[in-house]
Amino acid sequence: MIDQARIAKLECFSALSSEEQQLLAEIATPRSVGSGKWLFRTGRPATEILFIEQGRVAIEMELHHGHKATVATLGAGELLGWSALVPPHIYTANARCLQDMVLISLDAELLRESLTQDSRLEAALMTTIAQVLSSRLGGTRQQLVNILHT
Repeated sequence: MIDQARIAKLECFSALSSEEQQLLAEIATPRSVGSGKWLFRTGRPATEILFIEQGRVAIEMELHHGHKATVATLGAGELLGWSALVPPHIYTANARCLQDMVLISLDAELLRESLTQDSRLEAALMTTIAQVLSSRLGGTRQQLVNILHT
């Protein structure tokens, strides 16, 4: 459990009622991870959604022959691990810490259970996930354009 104020500071949860923020705070845990460590790996069960409070993380895709490509770099205020809410609940990329990280972790199973009981909370979180995916897709498209036109 973390203090509700930490949840309230996250933009995607700022419009929620204090009761909904408290519900999230009760299933959240603080997490610190050192630079160079993996937060999660492709193909593994997606067990948590993470919100970055401090630090930077590289989102990497695995290519052939063991090579990896960084497709995004995320920092404070951003979320990762959205695969935990989307069946089949498997991570679709690697997340490697570029700096020491301070994170808020929401247990995926407890969160999914909470969402089935609170449609407003579910709508707020799924809207946030959709915005994140849209933004990242736009960034990926721009990278592809840059690659094809260089």
